[in-house]
Amino acid sequence: MADEKGNTELTPLQRYMAKHKENPAEGAGEEESSRPPLDAEQRAIEAGVPAMPPPLTEPFGEEVGVFRGRREDISNVVLEPGRFGIRALAYFIDLVIVSVLTSIANFALGMGFFFLPDFLWTGLTNVVNLAVVFIYYGWFYSERGSTPGKMIFNLQVMETGSGHRIGYWRSFFRETVGKFLSGLIFGIGYLIVFFRDDRKALHDLIFDTRVMQRREPRS
Repeated sequence: MADEKGNTELTPLQRYMAKHKENPAEGAGEEESSRPPLDAEQRAIEAGVPAMPPPLTEPFGEEVGVFRGRREDISNVVLEPGRFGIRALAYFIDLVIVSVLTSIANFALGMGFFFLPDFLWTGLTNVVNLAVVFIYYGWFYSERGSTPGKMIFNLQVMETGSGHRIGYWRSFFRETVGKFLSGLIFGIGYLIVFFRDDRKALHDLIFDTRVMQRREPRS
């Protein structure tokens, strides 16, 4: 801005910039003294050091594969696709366990509801049987990553790619609808494991799962 004599009047910002240009050390000292003290992290950021990421509390997400919500050291463990024969034997063991559990549940049900008509009795037992399957596979897959039959052979059921454990509903439909579809047309859904490097059956492909066997590394 110029006055009547032609002199230029500086704005406050221009005066401030001119002052610090003449004496940058003084300006820096005033600026530093007016700033609040910085903690170690803020000083590191201003110095150009990347900020440290927040501590990892959950190794994965909602369902953590073999490792849902828990840390597990797998540095000395080798995972490889489970072989057909071992998977079939593990499935048979689980089938026996589920059959025993459903028999016990049906016996207890019969003691309390023996007076029901046949059609209600049949419907109720079907519901109980499905509930047993839902709880058995859902709990073991979501909490342990493996059923008792699979634990014997160190097999783990996990989500493809992430390694997350699968939840109750995916476990239930994988073991019921998925394996029913795999058994159609002479069990071709099971037999495709022989033609795949990842040894996935049809129910694994449908529900995006894989069965891995844990082995100790060869020395």
